[in-house]
Amino acid sequence: MDAYLLFTMHGTYNNSSELPDSRSLRNRLEWKLEMEGLSISIDSTNLLNNGLNEFLKRFIKPSMELAKSRCGHDHLKQVNDRLITSLNGMQRSTQIIYASLLDFQVAMELNPHIIGEDWPAQLEKVCLRASEE
Repeated sequence: MDAYLLFTMHGTYNNSSELPDSRSLRNRLEWKLEMEGLSISIDSTNLLNNGLNEFLKRFIKPSMELAKSRCGHDHLKQVNDRLITSLNGMQRSTQIIYASLLDFQVAMELNPHIIGEDWPAQLEKVCLRASEE
């Protein structure tokens, strides 16, 4: 089942870059499954939502690590200095990191099993898309 299709068919998909909460996901799944004479429990919905969340984190993490590595040593020193001199003891410094399609492509080339069994075809799609931009 195509997740994008599932969310757009119900007309409530919003492009917020976050997974829907379990209740919204369940409502959308119920709507789709009812058309096929099936149902889903809230526990199953929670399991699906948590599984998707973890999968996406593992899928995106290598790209973000590559993007983070481009920040350079000076930034890391600056962050460490802020951690040491914080009035509250230890305080985390936040920085927004943007990963590019090239970061994603390199991450997938370095670790192709992340994109699944059919990784050669999927990797080719990623490379073609990256070359278009």
